[in-house]
Amino acid sequence: MIWINNGCSNVYDAVQKKTGNAEKILNPRREYCVTNMRELAFLLKKYAKADILVTIIGDYDCDGVCASAELFMLLKKIGFSNVRIRLPKRMSEGYGLSESIVDEIQQGLIITVDNGIAAVSAIEKAKKKGLVVFIMDHHQPIIEKGQIVLPEADLIIDPHVEEVLSEMGEGAKPDFSGYCGAGLVYKLAQLMIPNTRIFKEIAAFAAIATIADLVPLVEDNRIIYHEGIMSIKNRTITPGLQSLIDILQSENYVTEHDIGFKIAPMLNAPGRLYDNGAMLSLATLLASSPENAFKMALQLKDINDQRKVLKDSATKRAEKIIEENNLSNTNPIVICDPETPEGIVGLVAGTICENYNVSAIVFTKTGDGLKGSARAIENDNIKNALDRFHDKHPEILLKYGGHKQAAGLTVDSSGLDLFKREMERIMGPTQKKDPELSYDLTIAPSDIPLVAAELERFRPFGEGNPQVIVRINHFIPIPRGNSFYVRIGKDSIRFWGVGCEVVGFSMADRFFYDSYPKRLDIIGKISYKNFRGSKTVQVEILDYIAREKLGSPHFSINSSIASALQQANLF
Repeated sequence: MIWINNGCSNVYDAVQKKTGNAEKILNPRREYCVTNMRELAFLLKKYAKADILVTIIGDYDCDGVCASAELFMLLKKIGFSNVRIRLPKRMSEGYGLSESIVDEIQQGLIITVDNGIAAVSAIEKAKKKGLVVFIMDHHQPIIEKGQIVLPEADLIIDPHVEEVLSEMGEGAKPDFSGYCGAGLVYKLAQLMIPNTRIFKEIAAFAAIATIADLVPLVEDNRIIYHEGIMSIKNRTITPGLQSLIDILQSENYVTEHDIGFKIAPMLNAPGRLYDNGAMLSLATLLASSPENAFKMALQLKDINDQRKVLKDSATKRAEKIIEENNLSNTNPIVICDPETPEGIVGLVAGTICENYNVSAIVFTKTGDGLKGSARAIENDNIKNALDRFHDKHPEILLKYGGHKQAAGLTVDSSGLDLFKREMERIMGPTQKKDPELSYDLTIAPSDIPLVAAELERFRPFGEGNPQVIVRINHFIPIPRGNSFYVRIGKDSIRFWGVGCEVVGFSMADRFFYDSYPKRLDIIGKISYKNFRGSKTVQVEILDYIAREKLGSPHFSINSSIASALQQANLF
């Protein structure tokens, strides 16, 4: 691994270099308008007085579930009494509003959240039935032969539509286009029910979805995140969300890491493994009884544990297919594994993308053909590549949708080989280099607590605001009890320094082979960890160089000296 110094002198400089606007990260402007949002608020007030039936069409992922829950709460708050939520079934129906779902709805108003912009035929059918249709979506619209194709809905809210139209010379650019579906519902609630408890509960869901859906953590999304985190901190949240947080034992101190790696996976898991599983996640978020909410939250945790096992085995099979077929240097890597559950293919594609540093598309066999999920590396645009393929071969790419970094798709099984060849041609080869790891600034071990405090000002880190990476030279582990190092889980390791703890995920064997360093240089990420009310500075190792060897993880010293050292607070 080659270490590359980005040459920054402090945290502010590092954020400025990564984002181009550290000041805007710290101080986003307070007013962001979304095209057609005021019109939607006006129409909803009108329909609330008539109390017509509303059907919310959401999605089976974390964003779609959170957005559906938010809109349900908002509509109830403004006076609708007859509201139902219909989430598509992942395996039997697929993503978004379909014609079969429209067949179920005989009257009233349809509002799509986190979908709808690509549902041209389904919305055409809904309009022929006399239904009113509002779209709230954040996905890219369909582009065919250079022209935008929009559904004939009564009202469309999708900042990406405004963005595409402005690029075509039609209209102004949106104030901000990076919202997730739940973020758009938050903006509607901000207009209609500000300063209410329901709005604060909605903000918490929107913050979770904003992290989970990997949208840019800049501008208005930062405001949404911080509003939601404040709701969580103040416990102004639904019993269902509180139950999920109680399972984490975080005492309502929640970070983007907790959301991305703990809360969101639990909300996503049922929809990945069961056809109508997302309804369990939705029911958990909306549960009014704390007792029932906690029971359902425990179910989510159990299902997520099952999901981890399935994902690990599917990833191993995928890596075997890649190696046996010499695919590691292709871009994108395209594989089909009939054994992989449909809801897991996206996770496997993401792991391949990360491990091989190329874009990846993973398919599994279904009754409709081959269903797949795509993930793209930073310099690729998978949605544009699929647009280009579909222009030439619509008979093969039967259905697709998504954005630059991720997409879902269905292809005709007879056309998989052609799909592979054409996507490789469209996306082009990647330049393979020696593995590199860049870091932003170099600090001493004694600087770790100060850097942790400074980093808090720039949170959340993620898409659009990458984590600051530090190099810590001459780090010396300090023993706890009779050990310098403690193995955690199957293959991770933990140790301590002055004012911090250090964790190396999946690194236990490496530390063993390096004879447990007595002194080491570390490249890693610094954050705060909260567990059962205890807040600790944590360094997560990305790589390290062993400078001196300890030989054993354990600390051998006679008891009287150990007692003296403990009294002197040396360990």
